[in-house]
Amino acid sequence: MIRSSVPIAGTPTEALDALSHLRARGRIDDFEVIRWPEKVILDEPTGRSDVIERFESFERWANEHGLSVRPAFERRTVRSLLGGRRTELRTPVMCLAVYADGDLAGVYPCSDGERRWSAHGFLQRCRDGEGVPLVRADGTLPDPSA
Repeated sequence: MIRSSVPIAGTPTEALDALSHLRARGRIDDFEVIRWPEKVILDEPTGRSDVIERFESFERWANEHGLSVRPAFERRTVRSLLGGRRTELRTPVMCLAVYADGDLAGVYPCSDGERRWSAHGFLQRCRDGEGVPLVRADGTLPDPSA
């Protein structure tokens, strides 16, 4: 997922190139690019439910593995000058969701509180031939600096 407000030059383009390369080499089956907004208002029933549903699935995955998708995804309470309040979900510039056999198997960026795993780190490990750094059977991720 890439923020719709980000131009498709620089970092997102590098990620798209890396994904295309991995697909061409047979390292991944396919990929899909989804553009999403910088923020979604969580209090509005007409908000971007697709973004909220994805975020909630990412958060569930992270919780199941002792990880967090924060601070990349951030909930904020915003107060207006007129005394109103709303809750916003701020999205990262880029997020990589990895699926294996139809199940969510990784969300990048994520953190265990001390270490962080980035989308670019994930792609680099794949490109370097180190295998796809998914969550291990014991619920841990490979060392992000290795």
